[in-house]
Amino acid sequence: MRKLVVVLCITAGLFAPRTGSAATLLVSPYAPAEAIVSFDVTGAQVRYRAADDRFYISRSIESATWGYGAFFATIGYVSKTSFEDFELAEFDDDEAGYVLALGARGPVWSTGDFSAALHAQFHTLNEKVLLDETSYDLQSIELLAGADAVWSPGPWSVYAGLQVVPYSDIELDYFTDNQVERTDFILLRVGGRVPFGPMSLDVEVPFIGAEGVRIGLSYAF
Repeated sequence: MRKLVVVLCITAGLFAPRTGSAATLLVSPYAPAEAIVSFDVTGAQVRYRAADDRFYISRSIESATWGYGAFFATIGYVSKTSFEDFELAEFDDDEAGYVLALGARGPVWSTGDFSAALHAQFHTLNEKVLLDETSYDLQSIELLAGADAVWSPGPWSVYAGLQVVPYSDIELDYFTDNQVERTDFILLRVGGRVPFGPMSLDVEVPFIGAEGVRIGLSYAF
């Protein structure tokens, strides 16, 4: 019998300025049930390069995801954006932004307590930022993919995964050529899920490519 799951996820990003982050999924790398609706809050810091200057952009994104089977679609609101170590202009403030994503995730192999899952996500992010008191468009189109090894000795599970960004096109129209490059393309992470009654707790911690934590709470009915 198929379950409908409402997943409430809070992702807190505690990213140190030296680490920079590869792109991350806006949802859990594997779904707890076949049909889901999820609400996520994501905090992350990403490192970029433009005109030989390296800087960081931190974002907070509130998003809603509908998933069925292996596929999911996400719409998100970029509520907060900030620049750090940007020496080419004075960062003043941010304006509204949004993100749209399509993806797939699911198990591809299992034996005993062990399984492997793959995921992929294509997303487009559009926002406005204020530099030197002038509004500029910041747009990105990216594709990410990853794999996770999952160990489930009981109702709980732990996983370790690799995520890469094979395609990234980022434009900030403050620059004449609009081109901005991401500097980090690989992320390694560990995570786990523990059920308690009809609910499950998710925790995920990256250890290469970023520093932070993702915490998710899911409810199945």
